[in-house]
Amino acid sequence: MTLPAPPSIFTILADCQLQGRSAVLAIVVATQGSTPQKVGAKLVVREDGTTAGTVGGGELEARVIQEALVVRQSGTPRLLEVDLSAPGAALCGGRVSVYLEPVLPPPSLYIIGAGHVGLALAHLAVFIGFQVTLLDDRQMDLPPELKQVRFHQILDYRQPLAQLTLADPAYIVIASRSHQHDLEAVLAALRTPAVYIGLLGSTRKKTALAEKLVAMGVTPAELARVYVPVGLDLGAVGPAEIAVSIAAQLIAQRRQHATFDLSPAFSRRLLQPDGSAESPVAPAGQTGHSPLPDPSVARIGQ
Repeated sequence: MTLPAPPSIFTILADCQLQGRSAVLAIVVATQGSTPQKVGAKLVVREDGTTAGTVGGGELEARVIQEALVVRQSGTPRLLEVDLSAPGAALCGGRVSVYLEPVLPPPSLYIIGAGHVGLALAHLAVFIGFQVTLLDDRQMDLPPELKQVRFHQILDYRQPLAQLTLADPAYIVIASRSHQHDLEAVLAALRTPAVYIGLLGSTRKKTALAEKLVAMGVTPAELARVYVPVGLDLGAVGPAEIAVSIAAQLIAQRRQHATFDLSPAFSRRLLQPDGSAESPVAPAGQTGHSPLPDPSVARIGQ
């Protein structure tokens, strides 16, 4: 009887991705002297600490596993140097360099509202590497180009995410078709540990919403979690361009080392009453941002 070959390291990593779990790939990239494994040896360390493959066993592997769990948490790769001649390390006496690469599942984006902007953003977000869930109170069949997007029908905008287990990290964009739904969805989003909450709307909506939320007991610190108007100020017009501006802000938030300003003051866009967007033309010497709300009103996202 022929036993099946064990899955390859890369198959194991792919399975972790499909299951939405993180892992770390450890590869021996350099050796000096006597070492238990040579260049190219690989080890996968899953998020629960279990492993597949080997970089040599013993104290070396225990050290690699320990450092891999730190790398998984930080999301930052690193090069680990291990001296096997150090007291208590091993009898080999050589040196090993191990590269640790975090392999993280795609971040999850939850779009509340399947209107024109929501659909356009869902399409684009999949392309830039997000796992997308689209939520709306209307039952609908998504177009073929959104086959990778999960659809979830909302029964109550006060609890739009109640039936879902939010992944970590979670990004939320609210683009519903009514101010009341927006208010309810923002309150629900603030009850989650989402790393990003964006709201489609105007500066006028921002002021009105802030007043209502403050009256309901929402604190300035909580308000500061909400980006509104959502998206970078690209002069976007129409759903597709607005989706691009939101996607750009999502990328910037995801790559936290971005050097430009991510504050909502960087992303002011005016919306007309019918929902169409336009970029205001600023007089010479002005930035083009719409006026801030009254200072006495808590500012969402600031």
